[in-house]
Amino acid sequence: MSIVFGTLGQYLGPEALALAGIAYGVYKFRRLRSLLGGAVAIAGTAGSLAIGSLVTIGVGILLGWWDPNLAQIAGDVTGAGGAAWDVLTGPVWSFVEEYV
Repeated sequence: MSIVFGTLGQYLGPEALALAGIAYGVYKFRRLRSLLGGAVAIAGTAGSLAIGSLVTIGVGILLGWWDPNLAQIAGDVTGAGGAAWDVLTGPVWSFVEEYV
């Protein structure tokens, strides 16, 4: 296995070496594979809840039950999305910049 990692590191660079190491670790360790599967399940559940909420809001608007200020909602959603992106990716990028 060290021949593969040595070749990747020499010819393709440290990014390919890191990617291959992560892929091998995910394949090799079942616990990590199950954790990643759990993360995918959480993301799928969050997506389903988000779509359900958007459909419910859309139906309420179409039926005239609710007359929202769409510009305010769009601004709030954009701000919340940007904050969530910063919180979730900040530690990842700092780790990558420091160790990779």
